[in-house]
Amino acid sequence: MEGYTSTNSLPSKDDRILSRLHQHPAFPALHHCGDQFMVMDKVEGITLAHELHNRSRLKEDHLEQIEAYMEDCFREGWIPRDMHLNNLMVDAEDRIRIVDVGRFIHTDYPERYQEELAEDLADLRYDLLGMFSPFSKKRRYHYGSSSSGSYRRRRSYSSRSYSSSRRKYRKHRRRRPRSSS
Repeated sequence: MEGYTSTNSLPSKDDRILSRLHQHPAFPALHHCGDQFMVMDKVEGITLAHELHNRSRLKEDHLEQIEAYMEDCFREGWIPRDMHLNNLMVDAEDRIRIVDVGRFIHTDYPERYQEELAEDLADLRYDLLGMFSPFSKKRRYHYGSSSSGSYRRRRSYSSRSYSSSRRKYRKHRRRRPRSSS
């Protein structure tokens, strides 16, 4: 069809973002963007969700890397709106890599998102370092105890929904009236 432009041939949000962030070591390099595909560096490693499943805690260095990367993005006006354990990988050199930028936004006023970003980093800190007391109410909400006394996960780390569901939980938790028990 002459004069027809497929929406698949238009640059996707991911490739526009990766082309702007290609110099940063946290992001895979984008080599080519075709009509229906992108060619980028393959990150050899595992997601932080898998790493956390294999261990009870992750290295504090991983959190420091994530915080440094988020500060770099923030200074440049990039706000990660979907930062969760499935979008972060540990590569073969033990560096954190950000592999999904589809929900990043760019703004000239990043300070408007500073509180939201701080809350997301606090959520990651809890997930990465296991900074729950085993008897805290927050831990009991996120985990259910079994007859053996061990904890099992109630929440899943589904891509795209993790950070937004955490925000909804925080808002719901704030509104919920406290019981007198």
